[in-house]
Amino acid sequence: MIDIMQLTPAELERFIHMQAIVDRQASAAAQVRALRAYYAGDHPTMLTQRQQEFLGPLVEGKQFTFAHNLVRSVR
Repeated sequence: MIDIMQLTPAELERFIHMQAIVDRQASAAAQVRALRAYYAGDHPTMLTQRQQEFLGPLVEGKQFTFAHNLVRSVR
């Protein structure tokens, strides 16, 4: 761990700048992970009540994987 009290003003400014970059990259990485999970199918399935009644046993059971090829834009 860095003791920021021991840093010179120039080093402190560079440290703050580097921390900002790391924070932005962490945020971007989290968004990429969320988009990849969505693309992989890890998202809620939006079904109407009638679709739930018709597909209920298939969707609730883990023996059958339901796939719908029409995906809304994630952005």
